[in-house]
Amino acid sequence: MNTAPAGSNPDPYAAPKTNVWMPEVAGAEGPVKAERLTRLGAHLLDSLFFFLSLMTLFLTTVLSAAPTDSSDGAEVTGVAVLGIAIGSLLVLAFCIVQLVLLARSGQTLGKKLLRIRIVRKDGSPASFGRIFGLRILLTWVLGLLPLFSLIDFCFIFGEEKRCVHDLIADTIVVRA
Repeated sequence: MNTAPAGSNPDPYAAPKTNVWMPEVAGAEGPVKAERLTRLGAHLLDSLFFFLSLMTLFLTTVLSAAPTDSSDGAEVTGVAVLGIAIGSLLVLAFCIVQLVLLARSGQTLGKKLLRIRIVRKDGSPASFGRIFGLRILLTWVLGLLPLFSLIDFCFIFGEEKRCVHDLIADTIVVRA
C-alpha cells in the first residue's frame, strides 16, 4: 500500500520534478524584463560602436588616399586599397564579435555593458537562428517597408514591453 501524500513522488529515488528557471534572468515570478530606457541605451551603444567602426573605414580610406607631393598615382592607389582593406576588416571584425556574442549569450556589446540579454519568452536561452534570422534579418527586410521601423519601435510602449521583432521571434529582453 502506498502511503505517500497526494501529489508527491512515490519513488524516493526518482529525480526531482520541478520547473527550473535560469537564475541569472529570473526573479521569483520568472524572467525580469529589461526597462525600456535600458534597451534604448543598449541599442544606442551598439549603434555608436558600429558608427566608430565605420569611421575607421572612412578615415583609413581618406587618409590613405591623400596624395603627397612626392607620390605618384600608383603609390596612392596601392595605399588607398590597403586603407580600405584595413578599415573593412575592422568593420567585419566588429560584426563578427557582435554575432559571436549573440550566439553565446544572447547579448551584443551594448546589451552586455547594460546587463541585459535576449531570451525566449519562457526564460530559456534563445537560439542564434531565432535571434539572427527572426529578430535581425527578417526585421531588416521588413524595415524596408514604409513605417515598419516606427511601428516596431512603438510596440515597446505596450503593456508587454515587446517590440514587433520580439513578438515575431517569441523573445523578450531581460536583465542579465
